[in-house]
Amino acid sequence: MASSVMFSAFQRACLDHGWKVERGSALKGRPSFPSYEALLDLGDVRVPLRVVEIERYPLSSDVAIRVAREEAADFILAPRIGSKQSSEFRTLSMNHADLSGRISLRSPHAVLEMEGRASGSPMENAFSIWLQEHKRSAVVDLTSPKSAQLIFCLLTWPKLLKAPTRMISDVAGVSLGLVPRTMGYMEDQGLLRNRTWVDSGRLIVAQAWLASYRNKLGPSLHLTFMEGPEDGSFKIEDATLGSGSAIPGLIQPAVSTVYVSDLTAKFVRANRLRKGDRHTVELRRLFWRTPREEFWDFHFHSSVETATAPPLLVYADLITSKDPREREVAGVFLQEESRLHWLSPGAI
Repeated sequence: MASSVMFSAFQRACLDHGWKVERGSALKGRPSFPSYEALLDLGDVRVPLRVVEIERYPLSSDVAIRVAREEAADFILAPRIGSKQSSEFRTLSMNHADLSGRISLRSPHAVLEMEGRASGSPMENAFSIWLQEHKRSAVVDLTSPKSAQLIFCLLTWPKLLKAPTRMISDVAGVSLGLVPRTMGYMEDQGLLRNRTWVDSGRLIVAQAWLASYRNKLGPSLHLTFMEGPEDGSFKIEDATLGSGSAIPGLIQPAVSTVYVSDLTAKFVRANRLRKGDRHTVELRRLFWRTPREEFWDFHFHSSVETATAPPLLVYADLITSKDPREREVAGVFLQEESRLHWLSPGAI
């Protein structure tokens, strides 16, 4: 069993230092995350542990901490925990160990800090064997521009998770192969189960998506700045308003944000746009396609005359705007927009 591999590797790591650890009775927890009592014998002192095994690689810190707290565990045992992640766990007072021999323990009885073994060592080989047996796929960067497009659509339309793969790729404007890779990775991370968001999985992914939007997806959507008509009017036939332009009841932005699927000369002429030093319009790439109504949780057109971007994108544009007025109104929008009530006010 995978759990015996995990615990046996932990035992070997302890024996390398002259310590013993024995597994005790199981705790009442979910089968997918074995949890049990254990006793670590350091020779002159014994430390009781409440261990939870989290077979996730790569390991999401948010998922690990959430699982440990739900299982009332004080010790995480995982396949691989990196140095940065280990430091994060220590900050949160969460003891941990992995298959490379890393051990971090702070209790009233003892303090232990051991780095993992170098590549090629027996302990590191234990991790390699586990990785091969479980056929874990390569890391998927959920914040890369294309992955972020897909993540945005799955956050905006959760019912889309159950849709055919080709439909998802068409809606998000990404390759067919990226969809199963990304969704499989999120399943491995405990963020999805049976193509459905798990517990706080949607919020965790949204927080990461928002945090990376300023430097990843956001800049990739910029097409150009132009000067618009003095009255600020647009013929929104093949375009969608974003950022402050989508919420005229809250703000009249200095620069209008307009998403277009295809920036044509016809569109430029119809809206009396021109190149110039006075940037009053930002044109951005409209990367998504609205799915069929059966996949909607809400109607995101604010009126029949004007199309507006989905609320999550409007919020992302507001909080990353260079206009301090738009950044200030972002908090108001988040509080008042009922379609974003699932999103924590402290998301970024």
